[in-house]
Amino acid sequence: RSDRWRLDRGETLWLSARPRTPGSTSWGNTIPRIVTWGRFVEKSTGRAVFVFNTHFDHRSQESRLQSARFLARLIDDEAGGEPLIVMGDLNAGESNAAIELLKQPPGASMPRLVDTYRVRHPGAEQVGTFNGFRGLTGGEKIDYVFTTPAATVRAAEILRPERNGRYPSDHFPVSAQLVFEGR
Repeated sequence: RSDRWRLDRGETLWLSARPRTPGSTSWGNTIPRIVTWGRFVEKSTGRAVFVFNTHFDHRSQESRLQSARFLARLIDDEAGGEPLIVMGDLNAGESNAAIELLKQPPGASMPRLVDTYRVRHPGAEQVGTFNGFRGLTGGEKIDYVFTTPAATVRAAEILRPERNGRYPSDHFPVSAQLVFEGR
């Protein structure tokens, strides 16, 4: 929506000990993983929102933990309290330490991020987002849209599109509608 938003700043970083080295791997991941972020300014109002999009490793728990730490520092360093959205395939269930670190940093009294799906559906049980191209809904939710606790979550869904028993991805997409008041 370049008619509405302009990119103020942003970059792509690799989730590794060398984040500015394209294709770098560390922490037990053998496939390069990234986080791409941007600060978008609404042209008509001057309001800004940060968007972080990432993909954590699917094999290495150490990589997921280190990636969560890296992402948390990046958010703290760049967003400076402005509205933000974090989304991606984190390859980690809701009780995984990497997810917990993003939601509730050690020693923090307030949450850093909230899972938009859980804000709207706190007791939902059929939340699996990996479907293996077969439409499976069991298992854990490993795909997320997070935001800050101050945001209003109008809607959040796990979308399960299919056509004639065929699925567009091995993961179900997740979506959220957010409002950042007073910004």
